[in-house]
Amino acid sequence: MLARQQKVAGGVSVTYRRSGTDYTLTVWRGNELENVEIAGQSITRLDSTERDYLFLASDLSIGEPAKGDRIIDNGETFELMPVQGNPIWRWSDESRTIRRVHVKQVI
Repeated sequence: MLARQQKVAGGVSVTYRRSGTDYTLTVWRGNELENVEIAGQSITRLDSTERDYLFLASDLSIGEPAKGDRIIDNGETFELMPVQGNPIWRWSDESRTIRRVHVKQVI
């Protein structure tokens, strides 16, 4: 399976936290770029406080990702929440094996 090969090759280990309980999860970082229109010019901007993470759905043993869950990545904490009108998570592949979660950094 291509997703498992990608996990091994490009995945990073993070802590996934729900209600004070921590789980180790291998994810791919998937930042999203935002297109901003200013006076007829299209500018691509990346906001480093908003990020996407992708992971195999089968790797999260506690069910669907939920609002308020957190991902701790290299000492930075991100909370799952709707970003720019998107739902908290969505499928990232046609076979529905990879989830993409939307997060925002919290301090």
